[in-house]
Amino acid sequence: MGWEEELEVRAEEFGERAEQFGKRMERECFGLPEGNTIIGVLFGLAIILVGARELFDWNIDLGPFAAIVVGVLIIAGVLYNQSKGRR
Repeated sequence: MGWEEELEVRAEEFGERAEQFGKRMERECFGLPEGNTIIGVLFGLAIILVGARELFDWNIDLGPFAAIVVGVLIIAGVLYNQSKGRR
């Protein structure tokens, strides 16, 4: 096998691995599997909070709430990845 063929084989292997990695990253958010579901739930919760704030005249500041939620998700992602042995 010449160097051109060897290079082509290795490039194909690298492309396949990169594609698999990309698909896995699409399924994750904050390092958690099926993270797109988490984003949908958070978006829905934010809409509910905004509506409840207007409906019941609550004085809820969403900034700190959002920061706490994002922080918890990041920590959960790190702990999940550590438990699975990924870095």
